[in-house]
Amino acid sequence: MFIYIFLAIYTAEMVIKTISKGFILNKYTYLRNPWNWLDFIVITSGYATIGMDVGNLAGLRTFRVLRALKTVSIMPDFKINQI
Repeated sequence: MFIYIFLAIYTAEMVIKTISKGFILNKYTYLRNPWNWLDFIVITSGYATIGMDVGNLAGLRTFRVLRALKTVSIMPDFKINQI
């Protein structure tokens, strides 16, 4: 049940970004950012696993876990000033 809710949220995010930036043709479009590639792969694999009875999902779950790295990459670098 939670998988469907998160899939809907991530799909809405992708649709909003695609509408605002475009999909692939211009310079700053959705698929020009490598982090959005990961989002696109996670979302499409999520829909693919809903429609199919796939035995081993370990490889696809790896991509879902990697999505958490996006939030870590956004955090600014904290530097300690040396005296």
